[in-house]
Amino acid sequence: MGDKMSSDDLLVDGAAIIAATNSLTGINQSLESGLRSVAADIEQLLQGGWIGEAADSFRTLYQEGRANFEQLMTEGSSIMAAVPTVVDTLTKSDNTHAGDMRTVQSSLDL
Repeated sequence: MGDKMSSDDLLVDGAAIIAATNSLTGINQSLESGLRSVAADIEQLLQGGWIGEAADSFRTLYQEGRANFEQLMTEGSSIMAAVPTVVDTLTKSDNTHAGDMRTVQSSLDL
């Protein structure tokens, strides 16, 4: 078979996870900024005299969509805020148990 797998191959790469999280945070901030810009344009349109059934329908859908998007952004921010704690916990667990993994006999030819 190919290369043998070591216990180091199974460890969490905390730095890579944090880097990915930082990238996602940047994307989240860009999305929030874009939402604010689009929302300002839409609010101006809705307050600028657009009236009637189409305006009312659009307003309702826009408000629902915006609320859902804002909830998604809030939940995404909460998840990303928890990642460093999870990475720390997993890294500590890896460091604690890595030695144990080296002593376990396996019937697998990895």
